[in-house]
Amino acid sequence: QRKTVLESIKTAGTVVGTGITTLLENPSKILLATGGITLLALGVYSARGATQTAVKYIDSRL
Repeated sequence: QRKTVLESIKTAGTVVGTGITTLLENPSKILLATGGITLLALGVYSARGATQTAVKYIDSRL
């Protein structure tokens, strides 16, 4: 079982390393990844702000 776990870790490291290498070799992919992460963060914080506003509105009506 220990051998299987070590092989799984090695495989995961290889896959992640290959993905990072591919990402860093292509500048357009870096830009696309940065844009995606930025949009994701914007969506999360917008949803959080909208939820807080809705809760305050509902709370003031009760």
